[in-house]
Parts: sequence; C-alpha cells; structure tokens
Amino acid sequence: MSLVGNSEQFREKAFVVRAYSTTSGKSIDYCIDLLHPESKDGIQAYFDAEQKVTTFAKPGAVVVPGGPLPWIKDYEPSNGYLWSTLNRYLSTRKHWTPEAIDDLDHWSTKILSYIEDPKDGAPYAKEEFRVAGLVLGYVQSGKTANFTALIAKAVDRGYKLVIVLSGIHNSLRYQTQRRLDLELGLVDDPKGVGKAPRQHAMWNITQSTPTGDFKPGTDATPLRRGMPGLMVVKKNATVLNRVNEWLESDLTDLPVLIIDDESDQASIDTNYDSQDYSDLNNADQGDFSAEKELDPSTINGLIRQLVGKFRRVTYVAYTATPFANIFIDPEASSEIHGQDLYPGNFIISLPRPGAYVGAEKIFGRLAVDGQDDPIPGLDVIRHIPTNEIPLLAPKKKDEADWMPVVTPTLHQAFLDWILSSAAKSERLNGGMSSMLVHTSHKTQLQNSLFEALTAHVKKIRQEWLYDRSALREVLNDRWNNDYLPVVSSYDIANIRTFDQIEPWIDKFFEHSSSFELIALNSTSKDILDYEKDANLKVLLLGGNRLSRGLTIEDLTISYFCRDANNYDTLLQMGRWFGYRSKYADLTRLWTTKELVFKFRHLSLVEEELRDEIKMYEQNNLTPREVAPKVRTHPAMLATAKNRMGSAELVEQTYSGRQLQTVRFLLEDDSWLKQNVDNTSILVQSLSEPHYRHGTSQQPVWQGIPWETVVGYLQNLNSAQDASSFDAQTIADYIQRMAINHAELINWTIAIVHGKYDATKYEIDFGNDFLGPITAMTRSRLKLDDLSIGVLMNPSTGEDFRAGDESIGLSGEQIAAAELAYKKDQSLDPAERSGITPGLALRSVRDVSEGLLLIYPISPYSTATTKNRHDLFDEPDGKPAVIGVGISLPPSQTITSVPYVRGRKRPISDAEVASND
Repeated sequence: MSLVGNSEQFREKAFVVRAYSTTSGKSIDYCIDLLHPESKDGIQAYFDAEQKVTTFAKPGAVVVPGGPLPWIKDYEPSNGYLWSTLNRYLSTRKHWTPEAIDDLDHWSTKILSYIEDPKDGAPYAKEEFRVAGLVLGYVQSGKTANFTALIAKAVDRGYKLVIVLSGIHNSLRYQTQRRLDLELGLVDDPKGVGKAPRQHAMWNITQSTPTGDFKPGTDATPLRRGMPGLMVVKKNATVLNRVNEWLESDLTDLPVLIIDDESDQASIDTNYDSQDYSDLNNADQGDFSAEKELDPSTINGLIRQLVGKFRRVTYVAYTATPFANIFIDPEASSEIHGQDLYPGNFIISLPRPGAYVGAEKIFGRLAVDGQDDPIPGLDVIRHIPTNEIPLLAPKKKDEADWMPVVTPTLHQAFLDWILSSAAKSERLNGGMSSMLVHTSHKTQLQNSLFEALTAHVKKIRQEWLYDRSALREVLNDRWNNDYLPVVSSYDIANIRTFDQIEPWIDKFFEHSSSFELIALNSTSKDILDYEKDANLKVLLLGGNRLSRGLTIEDLTISYFCRDANNYDTLLQMGRWFGYRSKYADLTRLWTTKELVFKFRHLSLVEEELRDEIKMYEQNNLTPREVAPKVRTHPAMLATAKNRMGSAELVEQTYSGRQLQTVRFLLEDDSWLKQNVDNTSILVQSLSEPHYRHGTSQQPVWQGIPWETVVGYLQNLNSAQDASSFDAQTIADYIQRMAINHAELINWTIAIVHGKYDATKYEIDFGNDFLGPITAMTRSRLKLDDLSIGVLMNPSTGEDFRAGDESIGLSGEQIAAAELAYKKDQSLDPAERSGITPGLALRSVRDVSEGLLLIYPISPYSTATTKNRHDLFDEPDGKPAVIGVGISLPPSQTITSVPYVRGRKRPISDAEVASND
C-alpha cells in the first residue's frame, strides 16, 4: 500500500490517533489499539510508511532521578524518643484525630527521606553533604507542626544542631520558640510534653521570652559534649552575624538542620526591599545600620554563609508563598557568600488538610482552562464599598487632613464579631474568639483608627448594658437574616435562635475586661498572649505584624482592605485562613470586590503550581531539571520585581483548550451593547446556515475563514481580570497559528440558544436567513455578581453528541472520541490518563479547524438555585449579554498564555545520552 494511498484513506483517523496521543501522553500504538479492528492494520501501515520519510528527532536528554534516599528504608522514626513523645502528646493532650497524626507522620517522614542521613557510621552516611529543599504549605495550615515533627525525627536520627530562622519580628520568633520548647521537651511545663530525660534532652540555646533571641558569648560546651542544640533566631543582620561568628571551626563538623520558616521573607537576595525597621530592639542592633538589619540582600548573604559553614548541612525552606524561592537562580554563587538558597534537591507540596479553610474554600476557584464550573466559595464574604476606602486608608496626599472614622461596614463587622463570638461560645461551650482589622501598613494610620474604634466600641458596650432595646433589635435582625441562612446551609443541627445566644452576648459585655482591643504594631506595647485565658476575646488592629507567620487563634471576623499587587504579599495577609471547620459558618470576611477577584485568581495559581510539583515528583525530577512556572495576572506580579531572580516570562499553549466568557461588565450597558452590535455584524456576513441534528436549533456555518473569526474577537469586549478568556490574546494566537503553521484556518460558527417560546426574550442579528432567535438563560453567581460561572453545555460520558463541543464534528469523529474516553475509563484509576469528554472531542477535531460558539443570553434570566442571583435586578431595557465559547484542537507548535518560570540548570554533557 502506497503512502499516498494511505494519506487519502486514513488521514483523518491518523490525525485522531496523533492528537489523542499528544493530549493523553499515551503511545501511538496504545491509541491505535483504541480504533475499530478493521481500521488498525491500515492506520499502522500509514504510520510505518510515514516514519520512513520523517526526519529523526534529536537525541533526548537523560535527567538524574530525584526522590527519597535509600537510608530511610532502614530507619523507623516511631522508635525515636522525641517523635514518639510528640505523637503521644498530640493524641492525648491536643486531641488530634488519628488521621491527622498519621498525615503529619507520613509527610514529615517523606521530607526526612529527602535529606541525608546524619548518623555517623551508618551505611549511607556521607562525610560531607549539602541539601537544599522547599516545603510548600498553605497559609495558617500547620507548617509549624510539620517542621516540629521533622525536627523531632531528625534529632532522633542524629542531627546535632537545629537552627530555626523564624521571620523578622520578635512576636513570631517568640511564638515559634515557645511552641518548640513545649513540644520538643525543652522546658518543664505542664502545657507541653514535659522535660525530656537527660539522654534525650536538647539544649535550649535561645529562650522563649520576647527578648530571648541569640546572645553573643553563649557557652557552646553542651554542643561539644554531644548534646543536641536548638536555636530559634530572627532574620536580622546583627543576630545572624553573631551566630556565624559564634560557630567556631570545631562546631562546623556537626550535622546541622536549618529550618527557614517564612523562607520567602528576607531570605531572598534583592537589591532593595522595603522593611519595617521599628520592630528591632537594642539587642538586635549594633553590627549593622538600621537599613541593613532587615535588608534582604544582607540577610541572604548571612544565611548563605551560615549554610556554607558546615560540612554536613540540610537547609529546608518552609513557606505558603514560594514564588520568590522558585525564581532564585539555581546557579547563583559568590566567593564571599557561597551558593544561593535555591531548593535544588526537592520541592514538596503538602496536601491541603481536610479541615483547612483556605483561599479556594473561602473565595472559590476559577475553572481550570474553562473545562468545568468554577468551585464556589463560602457564603461568608461581605463587601466593603469603594467609597469607604479613603475613610479607612487615605492616599498619601490626603493623610495630613485625614480624620479616622468608624465606617458603616466597620461598625457592622464589629457587630458581626459580637454575634459570631456569642454563637461560637454557645456551640462550643466557651472558647476564644478573635477579630482582625487590617487597613494600612502605616503605624500612624493604624493608631489613629485604633483610637476611634476603641471609643466606638465603648459606646456600643454602654448601649448594650444600659439601653439595649435598639441594639438588640439590630443584632436580632442581623442574626435572623444574615447568619441563620448560612448556618442552616451547613448543618441544621446548629441552628439557634437569637434568644439562645443572647446570654453569651451578655458575657461578652459583662466586664470591661471581657474582651480586649490590641494595636499590634511596633509603636504599641500591647502583647498578644493567648495562653493567659482559654476564653480570650481579642480584637487585633495592625499591619505588617499581622501579615506573615503570626497565628491568630479562633479568628472569626476579618476586616481587610489593604490592597497588594504581589501574589505572595496578598496571600500572606490572609490570616483568616486556617482550621475553622467547627465554626466556618460563623466566620465573616469583610473586604473589597477587587480583592475577592484577586484571591480567586490566586486559588487557581496555587492549584496549578501544586499540580505541577506533583507531576515532577511522580517523574522523579528535581527542581534543577524542570523549573516550575506560575500563571500571571494582568494587574499583579507573582512577587516583587526585585525578588524575581532568574524568572522569565514564558507562554503556555492554547492548544487543546476550551475557552469561554464567564464574567461580564453587567453594569455597563454600552459595553454589553457593543458586543451585540459586533455579533450582529458577524452574523450578517454569514450565508444561509445548516442546522444541528436537522432541527431548528443551533444554526451552524462551516468553512468560515480565520480572518472572519479574528476580526470578530478583536472587536469583542471581554472582562480583563483573572479569567482565562482574553479576546485579543486569543485572536493573536489564532492569527499566528494560521499564518505560521496553516492551523485553525477554517472555522465552524454556531449560535447556541434556547428553545422557541413566544413568551421568552428574542434577539434578531439581522441575518436574512435566520429571523429572531430565542435567547438562552444564564444567571449570575451570588458570590461573584459579574460571573455566570459556566457558559458552555458540556458533553457527558453518556451522550457525547449533547455537548456543544461536538458541533461541526462528523459522526465518525464523535464515535472515536467516545471510544477513547470509555477505553480510558475502563482502566484502573491509577492508569487513567484523565481525559474528559470535552478533551476527547477537541482531540479529534482537525488541526486546521476551530469552533466558535455564540451564546445570546436573555437579560430576563432568573436564578434557579439558592447560590445564584437573577442576571439583572432590573432587566427592563437591558441589552442581551453575548457569551462566547471557543474549542481548539491540540497543536504542538506554539504557546500563548503568559506564565512566569524560573530558570532550569543547564544539563551537563555527562547527563546527555544518545537515543539511537
């Protein structure tokens, strides 16, 4: 059989095979096996003949496998004293569930398996080693618990010195030291595990007091005698320099574990990064100027010197925002400071704990590549209107004339705290409750607002105690209309009347000391101490000290309007993330709509980055071999420009993607009308359509040139935010593909609309062959009032023809897609490629073709579920909303969605193998 003959007879089927192979990662032979038996021989012959005239690819590179080290197989951590004691303490004293303890045990052992064996004389022990890794957790998710377990297991195995670098503030250093002292047996305190016996004891080099950081002149005799030591130090220049000077040559032979907590703060090398120097105390200063004390370049150099002092050293960085860490140049080094802190040996992403309430849980998440309905967030977000922002955080030019006021939403947020605190106490029979107010990083503005808020709260307390009738009615209405609907949607067993929680409001206001207001910044002498009262109620107002690391216990109400344009800065300010499963329905987050959109985008960024890290681990690749990438945002940076290190802007392909408009500027009639007019121009240019399935539904045009589609998209208004649909970028992509690669040159266009009904809204695009079209219905999400959530009708595993992406495909193509999907589903879950019905359909579309779908949406669309609103509150006179969907086949040519990616280490000649 000739190659020409094969090309004519089997071209379409061969394309299906190749497209599915590319998309699923399966071999050509595997994909051929999915076809009908009568086609297999012909398709195999086609590929065999094609191979004879195809140029051989260049030899591939063999990467050095990463993964657990062999020594861990011979070590059982449960036999160690520190870990077994901590395990028992978490179970009996902290009442962790067995599942939570098992999870902590598993992941801390996993990290341990990536570091070197410190035990002298062990089979796999090395005389010298340097390991650098990164552990990615979630904000307020238990990273401290993980590295506490890691320290326990590492010391049990033989690490002799543990250095914990704990942020830049005294409050965080003290909090970390106190917890490690209690849980690793360094102090005799009934709140902890108890003092460890002498043979297992660790030496407390630093102390659990606010000023207990490292002191010069400390006697190192216990270390020289073989006693393991622990030091928890801040990341400021004088302290780190003194630690470096103290570590004399005879101590550098010790196996050392360095934990860099909040490792993307201060540890990253920059030319300049503004910091708050006022948190320094006298003991912190002396060797450097105030500007140098917290200068990241200076601190980075001192940490690198610290790591470089030891022959056997493991550096493990912990953070929830790793963007700056993964952008470090993996080859950066200097004669003075040594090798930079790039996590070249491993990056491990900790799983999201089941009870954890994070960005995705609160804000929801955008659909990945538009393939499914976005994940909705919790109904706990309340909006701060834009007109209140200048009253809370004035611009610099207005600060001189600014007078602090308690705005209506800040007042309401405090009332919410009263209700949440009372309801939580009633539900759990007491306990702590915190409120956070974060409006500005400037301490002067914080202190002024704190004074106004303190006076306002006193008036509310007096009103409740002496003339409560009006206030009681307000709280009663708020409880019934705002809280009870949310509580009932979680668990109807938790429903309480206002009368049932009112006694706890009495206790809230009973004494002037029943709750505290604390200004937590560098000019305040207030100290946050949760240990003094198990029922503490505290309102915290602050800025930078609330922005990173510090744990806020039982946070119920957050009032937050401090904007940030960096991913890491914004995520770290989310102190409302954490373990709140028992009272998540009682929490409230007051913030702006703009910040909600940004956090929702960050949920998508987190999901993609963590998925990518998992992929590297599954393939035993190290970070040096494959640099992680981070999705960009039109109005945000992944991290500050001077922390981008070796990052480069790259692009991710639209190949094989489904794209759809889900957000619209619904308040802008002219914006909406322009899209109607633009669509009318397109439809009027088209000839007589044929109809899908031969019915009066969905007019379809085929063979439309790419220029028509590009022209339409270039004039289409699309909401410029975190969504994946940017009309101009997609138009540019189609144009490049058509001109440079002869792909996407022919298009199918269809109008997807509702069933005819004389009572429904109709739209006439002015095409002589069509007449009026009944608009479809789509309502908007309650938690994002500019979004409809999902536009396109998906195909299902039961009916591939029902989905919109089957439009324009032949019966044979649809059957091939269905067969590929069902074949994949028949495999064991671990062996499945994860192909969806939509992806299967896109994979069988010819590379030269694209699909454009137009969805006219009725302004009279009404909500049908409780988590949605009507499309418009007042639809009369509103134009139709034009939704657009695009389905693209797989391509191997170019990329087009922008991402930021770190630089890979060049592969050496020794790692290159020929592929003969």
